[in-house]
Formats: sequence, C-alpha cells, structure tokens
Amino acid sequence: MSKPETRKFWLLLVCVVCFVSAHSAFGQATTGTISGTVQDVQGGMVPGATVNVRNLDTNTSRSLTTAEDGRFSFPGLPVGPYELTVEHTGFAKHVRGPITLLLNQDAVVNPALKVAAATETVTVTEDAPLLNTTSPEVGVRFDERRLTATCPI
Repeated sequence: MSKPETRKFWLLLVCVVCFVSAHSAFGQATTGTISGTVQDVQGGMVPGATVNVRNLDTNTSRSLTTAEDGRFSFPGLPVGPYELTVEHTGFAKHVRGPITLLLNQDAVVNPALKVAAATETVTVTEDAPLLNTTSPEVGVRFDERRLTATCPI
C-alpha cells in the first residue's frame, strides 16, 4: 500500500471505531423499571388494581391499572427512590417504599393485598319526632313563672 492509501485506510478505520463506540454509548440506559404482580393474601391475581409510583426526590408520579393476570410494569423510570401504592375496591391500601431504583435495574415488587375491614356508616337525615309515641306520659316543664301565670291564687 502506498502512503496515501494507508492514510485513507487508517482514517476509515478511526471513523468506523468512533461510529461504533458512539452508537454503543447512546445505547446505555439511564433508567430502570419497577414491575411485579398484584395478588391477594391467598395468592390470587388481582386484575384492575390501580398502581402508582412516585419519585420521592421529584414528587412526580405515574399510574396504571393491572392487567388480567395482575401484572404491572413501569419502564423508563429515572433512577432514584420511589414509593409504590396499590389500591383496589374491597382491599386495604398497600404502600411500599422507599424502593431505590438503580441504573438498568428491574426492581420486582409483588404486593399482597389484604381484604379491607368492613366499615358501616349510619346517616340520620331526620330529626327525632316531637311526640312521645312510646308512653302515655305528657311532659311539660313547670317553672315558677308559669305556675303563677296560670293559677290566680
């Protein structure tokens, strides 16, 4: 090879190496994933549960609903500490955190929901009746003024 051809060869080789190394540098991820399966305490899958992740540093959050098999996945989350909240009708709210998400990590969290305690609320919308319907007694407050006004003795 002549000297100009050698230079072209080395220049081409350097360009190829730079291209390949730049491409692999852009392929580096700066995020992670939080995923898992929502189940009840007996191991049954819970579809339709609302799952929320909140970044504790930035207070940003993302929310989704679990699939038919109870699975959820939050890909592309920036690294940092997170709090995971799971809610579904009939179950107690489940909160887990902090979950420290690292670079390229797939943090697997499998929350088990407990059945919510039954709560009963009684709302009264009417006042008590003014008539006493349980006994024949009549109650009247007699004070001194009333007695003197009605009895002319």
